[in-house]
Amino acid sequence: HIFLRVFSKITIFACVFCAFSAWADTTTCDIDYIPVTGNSIQNGTPTPTNPVEIESVGTKVGNKYAVQVAVNYDGGVVDLGTLNWVYLTTGSVLAPYFYASISNFQSSGSVTNFYCNEYKATKRAGLEDKTIFADSNHTIEVRDLSFSDAAAFKKAMSGKYLYYQRATDETWVAPTLKTVYLDEPLRKVGEYADVLDYKNGTITRNVGVKVLDGTESWGLHSINQYGIANFNTNLYHKRDTFVLTTHLLKQTALIADAKSEGVLLAAGSTLYIRRFASQMSTPADFKSWLAEQYANGTPVTVYYPLETPVVEQIENWSCIPPITDIKIATTKFVDDEFAQAEANLAATVQTIESVVSRTIAQTGQIATLHETKQTRPDESCPANMKCLLVQDEDGTPHWYPIIEP
Repeated sequence: HIFLRVFSKITIFACVFCAFSAWADTTTCDIDYIPVTGNSIQNGTPTPTNPVEIESVGTKVGNKYAVQVAVNYDGGVVDLGTLNWVYLTTGSVLAPYFYASISNFQSSGSVTNFYCNEYKATKRAGLEDKTIFADSNHTIEVRDLSFSDAAAFKKAMSGKYLYYQRATDETWVAPTLKTVYLDEPLRKVGEYADVLDYKNGTITRNVGVKVLDGTESWGLHSINQYGIANFNTNLYHKRDTFVLTTHLLKQTALIADAKSEGVLLAAGSTLYIRRFASQMSTPADFKSWLAEQYANGTPVTVYYPLETPVVEQIENWSCIPPITDIKIATTKFVDDEFAQAEANLAATVQTIESVVSRTIAQTGQIATLHETKQTRPDESCPANMKCLLVQDEDGTPHWYPIIEP
């Protein structure tokens, strides 16, 4: 019991660092940061025979999706999807490109005073595809040959950010880039989007995903219009809510056009799909088509809004304050704990020696202090430590280490 008290003091002494570590791993980051919002687009019009994949924010890396975020920026920041883009096709040897104005932008033509993780910063001369550059009059310009319509470009830019030097700033420091790995990409349907908040270490999911494989309980609602009841208990209950599918366009009413195929949501957590085909006259036929698409690696996939957002924690997320802050905040804290632990340890050793001496005198046992390690009947005394040898009345030896300050 006496020696356990000594070791408990040593544990307390070591846990000065435990408390320090817990303090440093805060629950939020003290940084300037704008959350990353999801976005989902389809480059084409989906049809039952020509499915179009839905692309969202996140690059597939193994079984994860890498999302790059920028933190600790100093200057202005703007969501590119909020700008009023104009598509220029003539009047310049640099056309075609998109341009938009940003108030208070230090647009000096330099490539060192703005940053965008979607496009490579460049000067106007010798333009490449997928580049971004600055012009006069607070204008930012983008050359992206995969788009030829300003509205489509604006939609695709939603959730993509430009960090820039404001005209009122004397200097500008580029943001620190961090890569976050998620189980799912950041999606968006209509006004509902997933949000990655690095500052608080969370991902808020506002968009659900359903992959159809033909095993669902489909029923026939009307001619060639199939409904699946209890599609998802967390489905947003609003008939005209926007959805995305890989094989069909969204409809806004149950029987808006008897000649149109499409998909829609309805109250009561129900998904409706209208699919025309001469051989698809029963739910069983429709389920077979879904199963076939699934087996071919092109499953019918539906993105839909969630009634209640789902909050996830960013995997392996931590926020460590700048090293200068750690030094200032912990120097006195650690020094005080060291001094107190040392004083407590010295007092405990003195108490132990006093108690052991009294115990030996009262029991009549033989005790000897050894300054250095020597041959002994067991290894309970570590090398190069003072040890107390206590022998029982029958001569059985016991070695105990003496802890000194």
